[in-house]
Amino acid sequence: MTAASDDRTRLAQDLVQILPSFARWVSSIRNADTPYGRVAYRQVEILYIMRKRVLGSDRVLASQLATHMSVQRSVVTRIVASLEQSGFVAREVDPHDARVHRIALTEKGVAVSVYIEDIFLREMLGGIAFLGDDQIGELQQALTILRQLSRNLEAARKARLEQPLDGIFRSRDTEPI
Repeated sequence: MTAASDDRTRLAQDLVQILPSFARWVSSIRNADTPYGRVAYRQVEILYIMRKRVLGSDRVLASQLATHMSVQRSVVTRIVASLEQSGFVAREVDPHDARVHRIALTEKGVAVSVYIEDIFLREMLGGIAFLGDDQIGELQQALTILRQLSRNLEAARKARLEQPLDGIFRSRDTEPI
């Protein structure tokens, strides 16, 4: 191995070690009590996806959410039923196909999503408060790189799901444990 590949390996190991702590922080919203009612992490995720129009529309299908979240449609169906019962979303009949029901945010759904996002933003602002202006600029540049890394890892995840695990081991010239 060269020094450059050793550096890349150490960086990969550091990223694999640190990134789960961000996931733990984000997923720490578990049955959070809000002024709008109690919400769970996956509910917050769906509300955010819809409010930010991550899927291109504010009215989505359960199957679209399931694909985006990498979960079974039945998981999304249960979460949406709970969101609907709490008044955060409403199901609407598609005007072009009466068999299709789209999920739409209600005003209450938007409000609770904004409320939770504000909690995260306040915590993040507190977390980066120690950074100087130069470090803020460096972090912004690093985020650009992390966004590309995220896209690369998503592509690798999708490719991994399409092939048997033993094919991955062969492609990496690594023996299975």
